[in-house]
Amino acid sequence: MGCAHSCIDPARPAPRLTAKQLAKKKKEVKLIAAVEPYALLKWDDVQMLFLSGALRAAHTGGGLRKVETLSLYDNKMGDRGIAALAALLEEGAVPKLERLYLHSNQISEAGVAALASALRGGALPSCTTIYLHSNQISDAGVAALASALRGGAMPSCKELHLFNNQISDAGFGALATALRGGEMPSCTFVGLHGNPGSDAPVQEALASPERAAALRGRRDALVHTRRPSWQPGQRRSLAGGAGVARARASWNKVRDFTVKSG
Repeated sequence: MGCAHSCIDPARPAPRLTAKQLAKKKKEVKLIAAVEPYALLKWDDVQMLFLSGALRAAHTGGGLRKVETLSLYDNKMGDRGIAALAALLEEGAVPKLERLYLHSNQISEAGVAALASALRGGALPSCTTIYLHSNQISDAGVAALASALRGGAMPSCKELHLFNNQISDAGFGALATALRGGEMPSCTFVGLHGNPGSDAPVQEALASPERAAALRGRRDALVHTRRPSWQPGQRRSLAGGAGVARARASWNKVRDFTVKSG
């Protein structure tokens, strides 16, 4: 799948269209191409709100269904901008998104709380990597993320990048507790260096026996729910019909063998 069909990427230029112009586009490929690229532009919240409107128009036309990468890094996006984007994500605009680049912006705890709320609501079910490093995220923002994780958010996320923020031991503790309980089950890496606190509890939680046990319990529960269940009528049929005949025949064979051996 080519990039023009599957990602929003800053690799090549694209026309700057208004939301009204985007809404007139009917073909999915044209809609996707029209929203490239928006990284490295130093855009602030006002411009990001405009971009969210353009993306919403594309979403209305079905043009974001195949998007796998969304790159908004190295801008000046703050909490208002990320809140507008989070609202769009919560509507299921990019169900196949795998990589979300939000690093090197000006996102703080309010913006992360808005994103966490969207994630708790089921946004980004296929996302494997989220980049939130080099922002202004503090303990309150991480606590919001941890709470969303306990609500089942980010089931496919393998990597979460939070380094170079303002997270202390309290924030790391909240995240470690969620991971130890088996939340974010696909995760194998959390980048946390460059913060005031020590990331040791989080790294220990990722490799902890408690997390392994919690994940194993979830897998066992999933297998159990997928097993076919017998209907009451089936049980009666097996017990009162052919099932009894087979059991009786087996018992007769054992009895005959025992008599002959005696």
